[in-house]
Amino acid sequence: MNSTNNTIWSSSISRAAINPVAQLLDTGNLAVRAENDNDPENFLWQSFDYPGDSFLPGMKYGISLLTGLNRYLTSWKSPSDPST
Repeated sequence: MNSTNNTIWSSSISRAAINPVAQLLDTGNLAVRAENDNDPENFLWQSFDYPGDSFLPGMKYGISLLTGLNRYLTSWKSPSDPST
């Protein structure tokens, strides 16, 4: 939310959390979870589900049977040339 209470970004989560917190884990995963729930299965959102330009141990790729999201790796010839 910004200063006028307009949403700037949303994770499109399907459930609400009381007292949500963001936590940077030792693995490098940034997780949003309910304050009193440390179970990784109950994270509301986590950066490991959306890899960027780095792939860390514990990150997931492939098809999620829960959401249908397909994560895959693609090599590029150069930073500006996606051909192989």
